Amino acid sequence: MAGAAYGHGVFLSIVALSLFGCSQPAVSLENNLPKSAPLSIRHDFGVVRPSSKHEHTFTLANTSEEVWTFAAIENSCTCMVSIPETEQIPPGGSGRITVTYNAKGVTRDDKTTVEVRFWESSAPFWELTVTAKVREPMTVRPDSLMLEVDPGTSRDEVFEITNFSETSWDAPNIVSSHSWLTTQVSELPLSDPQIEGDARQAWRVALNASPPSSVNGHVTVNLLTLVGQEEYSRNIPVEVRVRQPVVLIPSELFFGRVAASSECSREAVIRFRREVDDAQLSLKRITHTLGDLLDCELRRRNSRECVLSVTLRSEDQSGLLEGQIYIDFPKLEISTIRIPVRALLEL
Repeated sequence: MAGAAYGHGVFLSIVALSLFGCSQPAVSLENNLPKSAPLSIRHDFGVVRPSSKHEHTFTLANTSEEVWTFAAIENSCTCMVSIPETEQIPPGGSGRITVTYNAKGVTRDDKTTVEVRFWESSAPFWELTVTAKVREPMTVRPDSLMLEVDPGTSRDEVFEITNFSETSWDAPNIVSSHSWLTTQVSELPLSDPQIEGDARQAWRVALNASPPSSVNGHVTVNLLTLVGQEEYSRNIPVEVRVRQPVVLIPSELFFGRVAASSECSREAVIRFRREVDDAQLSLKRITHTLGDLLDCELRRRNSRECVLSVTLRSEDQSGLLEGQIYIDFPKLEISTIRIPVRALLEL
């Protein structure tokens, strides 16, 4: 936050910078200053470029019969600098305050204020408001996307590209880094209520993500967008999260301490992301690495879940036992399910 204070006959400049940015309220002014309802003046810079600098001069009219002496000027944001031309405003005269606004480096709708107070009780409290639309020539909203897709399915999403430049463009050319993510561009009429009034052109981009079954986990797809005879380019990241086709609960089977010549049983639930029928589950193959020590049985609980029952038989041996269970469903387009098995055998 930046401010300036003025005393009778003495010009004193005070600058205080806030560590909290523009979202913080202005620091309270001195308690001995006159309190009154604010008089508001607004100025809109319209569409401005990120990190650009702009100036506007506000005029404050003194309609009283008393001299007004500046007591304090408070800016709501460190992006503003406010400088009065004189220390006082004579009766019937006008005072000018030049406000310098430095736009942020990101797309946003900005609003900042300058609070002006005078020492005299006849002087009102002034609130000067500056607004601006900070826009890139090619503005993309949202500027990034994240999609969750189940295996074997697709997901649709949309985003918009708006032209805030000085010239008209042909339709954007969008190149995807992955062939399974496609886009379709359609121009929007400026009469569309969702289009900002200062825009020159706008397009809606329909996006479809249809990852193959071989894709698992997180994938970042880059959409290189070219407009204005490739004058402007923008990389739009799309985070695609392909959810695992099955969820295993628990993710491993731990039998704990198992005494010699005894049996111990555990169960795991296999939960499918989508419904499966008996025909898809009828052909299954269960293997493991523990030979005669392990028995496995799979039964269906409902259309989305199966239960794996596992029995461990301990022999005359001790130590940590580790192995793997493998389950394949050839009629389902999913990879092999792997279940770790651990136990501590005791004699």
